[in-house]
Amino acid sequence: MPEKPFVAFYLPQEVWVPTAIEKLEDFGTLHNLLEEFTFSTTRRNFDLKACRDGMFFLHIPVMEAKVRPAGKDFDATVGWWSEFFDYINAFFLILDHALLEREKFAYFEMTQIDKTQVFRASLEDCTVKSMGWGGNTKSASSYFMHRRMFAAQFRDLQEEAGRRLGQSAADSMRDRLNTFLFLGMKFALKEATLDLACDIFDALLTRPYFVKDYAELAKALAEYKRGDYETALILTWFVVEKWLSNDWNDFIISKNRADCGGQRISTGRMESLKSGRDYSASIRSNMLELADMLPCDLYREIDEVRRSRNKVVHTDKNFVCRSSHAQQGLQTALRYLVHKGGADLKLNFSQQSMG
Repeated sequence: MPEKPFVAFYLPQEVWVPTAIEKLEDFGTLHNLLEEFTFSTTRRNFDLKACRDGMFFLHIPVMEAKVRPAGKDFDATVGWWSEFFDYINAFFLILDHALLEREKFAYFEMTQIDKTQVFRASLEDCTVKSMGWGGNTKSASSYFMHRRMFAAQFRDLQEEAGRRLGQSAADSMRDRLNTFLFLGMKFALKEATLDLACDIFDALLTRPYFVKDYAELAKALAEYKRGDYETALILTWFVVEKWLSNDWNDFIISKNRADCGGQRISTGRMESLKSGRDYSASIRSNMLELADMLPCDLYREIDEVRRSRNKVVHTDKNFVCRSSHAQQGLQTALRYLVHKGGADLKLNFSQQSMG
């Protein structure tokens, strides 16, 4: 197979793919085991591969077609990466859903995957031809990468301990390293879970205009997990308002037929109708529900989220944004996406308290 460019990344939480390394007797094999490709799939719209230690490699042809020579246009490069992060975080949200669906287990914390955790790689089938790591040294990916590099030295350390201190010392080092490496890292992503996530992600990529919306949901869910309910609520409103605007424009255009000796809606009238100042989100959602373009119950949910969002933005001193408001925003935004033909996902609302 020809060599292909990929974007490589680790998930923020530790995973094995698809089975864990429980314990090793010979650390000389550890480096190879960590780097072994244990999952690979080629779909219509992407390729995904994963190593046993949870390093993922994602190739999206439509994104690779947009790549420009490095250094030619800084803003274009930043924009390209920003768009690719949308794909990665949408996939992460879908993977979280697949885990809930298949195993009824809420494991991920939905931390955003950003520029500190990704790097470029080139693969020929399941052979790494090149890899460039320049991420933040304090990121999760950096920790996992350093473990790979450290693993290559384990066998030499064990042999040196045996020569200098005897076999019992070497065995003691082996046991300590097993504890250091694998204590608390027992969770494995099963192949069936990854297959389900890939099925949904591939379907999503046939309608790429949804990708940013699901990435926004992932971002909102990450803020929810942090306890920043106001930001989570506002991020979900971005998704709702975008689709309200799209539906409103479609509604206006559908009414712009030839009439009264010319076009029914003049240029000036069209500009007024599209104006958010003259036709607010409240008016638009009301009109769309009356025109049977919004289900009545969805309209009511949107109206509740809009009211909560306005109280946050306009600093209503009598309003406290709670987890229930953020959850309602997330669920309403997701329901709107499903109404428009997007993927219906289970959202992981589990949280941990500091005390």
